[in-house]
Amino acid sequence: SSEMRAHRLRLEYGVYRFRPGLTGMAQINGRDEISIMKKVKYDKLYCDNWSRNLDLVILMRSFGVTLKQEGYQEGKIHRI
Repeated sequence: SSEMRAHRLRLEYGVYRFRPGLTGMAQINGRDEISIMKKVKYDKLYCDNWSRNLDLVILMRSFGVTLKQEGYQEGKIHRI
């Protein structure tokens, strides 16, 4: 399944060193419109570059993305 593949990729990329949060880089950079691989790469990019400022930027951009419903596709089947 795509969830199992995402889990394996996240293990391989070492992104589980951070706990999941409310939002993330994938959610503000395409959300449902990007592949699982790209989401995992965003997770790794976040882990490799974490800072409080980055968290603040992601949180602020999340508000705009949510209000505009950018990257959201109801019933979207995720690509791998």
